[in-house]
Amino acid sequence: MKYTILPGIVRTEVCGETMLVACGSARGKAPYARTLNETAAFLWKQLELGRDEAAIIAALTEEYGIDGQTARAAYSSFAQKLKESGYLLEE
Repeated sequence: MKYTILPGIVRTEVCGETMLVACGSARGKAPYARTLNETAAFLWKQLELGRDEAAIIAALTEEYGIDGQTARAAYSSFAQKLKESGYLLEE
């Protein structure tokens, strides 16, 4: 499955925390702000690079030394939560 970032969502660092902020046209479509943990921030950066699911899973397995099945489950959970919140669009 391919996801894209809702236009107007900005990733920023605040006090050492990675946050997503809904700006402009994204306001009202996604929560104003959301904090990401280290793994979620890594996955978000992969989406910003325009990578597809296979490339993101490969990057996740390499970065964290986990197997493909675990990486796929982690990515699916991450993407589903952010899609439900409005930060991601499913293509």
